[in-house]
Amino acid sequence: MPAEKKGFTLVEVLVALFLSGLVIAGLVGLWVSTTNFASSSRQELLWKNQLSVGERKIHKDVIEAVKVDASVYACETPGSTNFLTIYKNYTPDLDGCLIPSAPASVVFYCALKDQSDPPRFTLYREEGIIKCDQNIQYKCICSPKSDLILQNVNNIPQVTKLVGMANSFGIKFAGYLEVGKNKRPIMLDYDKTFNSIGGGQ
Repeated sequence: MPAEKKGFTLVEVLVALFLSGLVIAGLVGLWVSTTNFASSSRQELLWKNQLSVGERKIHKDVIEAVKVDASVYACETPGSTNFLTIYKNYTPDLDGCLIPSAPASVVFYCALKDQSDPPRFTLYREEGIIKCDQNIQYKCICSPKSDLILQNVNNIPQVTKLVGMANSFGIKFAGYLEVGKNKRPIMLDYDKTFNSIGGGQ
């Protein structure tokens, strides 16, 4: 008589399905974890790149400045505070341009408060052209239409004149960002010194 062909028993099939399910669940979990990590890493990188671009803008403005003012005052936009003013080819003390034939402007760096609790700030840059023949000073109008510098900032940046260092000032602020689905916290403590070729505060 021919040998009887044996197949898988129901128990063997169920065990195989169970083990396969465990492997698939592990792979899916690994894929989800990897995807979340990649997403959160991308968010973190974008945030830090945003800061790097903003820092280059500040550096360029400072190099072109004839006067840097670290006074803090409210801008025209509600909830917006100016923390740094940079004058290019224009001196408010003399109320005129150093070189009448060259373009002049005033650059405002400001922090716009959002509605979160506790409140967070977004940093913006706003530049206004000065008409030297009319001596019109540009007002600080800071809004989402301005150049974005950095989001998710905890406080209005502190700008201080450095004692004993001519035309040098420091900018200090903290930032906080939660990235990915698991809300991984990223903290930023910014403390940078800039040197102005022009005048000080």
